[in-house]
Amino acid sequence: MNALRHEPREALIADDDGLAALRQIVSGARAHGAGWLLLEHGWNQADAVHNLLSQAGFTNIETRRDLHGQTRCTGGRLP
Repeated sequence: MNALRHEPREALIADDDGLAALRQIVSGARAHGAGWLLLEHGWNQADAVHNLLSQAGFTNIETRRDLHGQTRCTGGRLP
């Protein structure tokens, strides 16, 4: 599919629950000096991503919907 040709393979075919890369990003955020972190995720992964951020100490966690009304991005702030 032409629209997906620029997506990394890991973004299209992920391990287990599809959150492996997001877990890695969240776990390394503090070390990279992240203040705010916004993650794009699958339409059915908002709760899981919210939990990842919460467990990592993020606050002000919110999920946003895309133009089709699907939950697509979740982000939060490191204190």
